[in-house]
Amino acid sequence: MVVLICLENIYSQTAYEVTIENPELVNENIFEFDVCIKSTSESFQLTSYQCALNYYSNIKNGGTLSFSYISGSSALSNPPSIGIANYFIDGVCKLTFASMPGSDNIAAIKKKIGRFRLLNTNAFGTYLEEIINLNWNFEGIINTILTGANFNNITNPANHTSQMNGLYKLDVIHSVASDTGSANHNPGKALDGIGYYDGDANSYWDANPIPQNLIFDLDLVTTVSLTRFSFYKFNLERRYIYSISASTDNNNWIEVVTNDTSDLLEYTENKFEKIQARYVKLCLTNNNQNDWACVWEAEIWGGDQILPVELSSFTGFVENKNIVLNWITSSELNNSGFEIERKTCNTDFEKVGFVQGNGTTSEIHNYSLKDENLNTGIYRYYLKQCDFNGTYEYSEIIEFEIISVIENYQLFQNYPNPFNPTTKIKFNIPEEGKVKLAVFNILGEQVAELINDKIQKGNHEIAFNGENLTSGIYVYRLDIENQFSDVRKMILMK
Repeated sequence: MVVLICLENIYSQTAYEVTIENPELVNENIFEFDVCIKSTSESFQLTSYQCALNYYSNIKNGGTLSFSYISGSSALSNPPSIGIANYFIDGVCKLTFASMPGSDNIAAIKKKIGRFRLLNTNAFGTYLEEIINLNWNFEGIINTILTGANFNNITNPANHTSQMNGLYKLDVIHSVASDTGSANHNPGKALDGIGYYDGDANSYWDANPIPQNLIFDLDLVTTVSLTRFSFYKFNLERRYIYSISASTDNNNWIEVVTNDTSDLLEYTENKFEKIQARYVKLCLTNNNQNDWACVWEAEIWGGDQILPVELSSFTGFVENKNIVLNWITSSELNNSGFEIERKTCNTDFEKVGFVQGNGTTSEIHNYSLKDENLNTGIYRYYLKQCDFNGTYEYSEIIEFEIISVIENYQLFQNYPNPFNPTTKIKFNIPEEGKVKLAVFNILGEQVAELINDKIQKGNHEIAFNGENLTSGIYVYRLDIENQFSDVRKMILMK
């Protein structure tokens, strides 16, 4: 591992954000997450980094952990090169990764440092909550260090966050069932925190005959993305066929899991696309042993603000006197839309347009705006993404130049004139063509050939050096195949 020694203890004021996010329990043995970085002000050069994360040793559940970087998942030219699991350093269990020295430009658009995988030889089991709560560790000899130009330490722990904490077990205030087998096995038993291994043989809900359902009320609309259900007699190989639906009003339901089969584990987990819901419904349609629907415990997981507006790209191009801006979002939350602001050499940033957003969505969306009929000059743009609640966030700034549109062929007088011994010759051509530019003496003899080739349309400038010529009057001529020809005089004075 590259260990970078920093001599300064005062944190830099460079504004950036590093996040742990997108946690996923791939299966009972594999947990994955992303680490991302972006600038929250001016862009900067990231040259190296090393990171340490806390984890709880009991997540091993008697197994052995391995920690790795998923090759090819980084958006940086300098991806993580080291990953260590079960790393007991400074007296604390840590996960660590680092990079070799390199250089990446970090701007307002988030870049993924990498996706990481934690593999357990045993099932993680009931330790989901501890896994999700991975956090940064800044203590001891392995710090999280971001290094900019000249390997300056710009680390600020306040700029390192964990969006894993955004996924948490939600409070269920009430549950109702389609039926109940007995008062001892009412719907509240599925929410009392007493499961199969907790010593109360009657702490489960049941009803007969199948199909039956349980509805859980979260009290308010929030983001739901994971459920955990402990089904009765999982230990005796009873399997259930079930579906899961979500609703904001207890009337209109969206099915997020369809006809799945329960696992022979204490908890069957289902992770699905993030959805706004107040109510979650579990429908049991069959089991492989009898006609009863039975649930030990139920857990609903999610959290607010886990679908931010993720700007994947912000680009554009010049089209004659117009500038076309294009941007892409990979997800949006509460997105009212985008104000487009523009700055020129003579003006401050001002609003030049607005493009409506797509509210809350996890789908990719493409946006575009054309800024038309512009004058010659340099133009800078950024996006101001606006939420329905009035909050907003700025993108990085991108820059374009409008050059004068060439409409006619034109050969200009050289400058300086007279000259000794160098001068410049300018000409314009409105379209690509075969161009010859040559210099002649007063006898009509060619003394220099400056261009004899096909060149692109636009403004062109060629340097001429008369060091090997005598003083006198010379002529330069521009010929463009069957399109244009012009001649001008110049004076070499030594």
